Amino acid sequence: MVKQTDDFRISPACKGLLALLAFLFAPLFTAPRIRAQSPASDPSSALKAELQHFSFFLGEWNCEGEFVASKKVIASHIAIAPDLEGSWLVFRWDDKAPNRFYALELWGFDKAANHFANFIHDNFG
Repeated sequence: MVKQTDDFRISPACKGLLALLAFLFAPLFTAPRIRAQSPASDPSSALKAELQHFSFFLGEWNCEGEFVASKKVIASHIAIAPDLEGSWLVFRWDDKAPNRFYALELWGFDKAANHFANFIHDNFG
């Protein structure tokens, strides 16, 4: 029997963003259209039609949590914004000190292959 344990505990806001990463591997083209977070300055209008499904995630979050075993605190700033005339979304993850994980992720749509694409680069190579 395999015993499952959690390595760390995170806030509900961060759990939502982590769930987003799981959705990147699901067939999102069947997802219903979602409204953008902030209609007052609606950056989703700059997104290409293929990326409108991701408009809900546009914005910035500050996330805090802790590792279960060590009780070590972890905090991050996460920002998602459209770029390159709405053809790509830029996902930026920056840990707050003393942690040092930084990542840049690009989300787009490959029209030739007819599927979503993402590329991630981080400071650990």
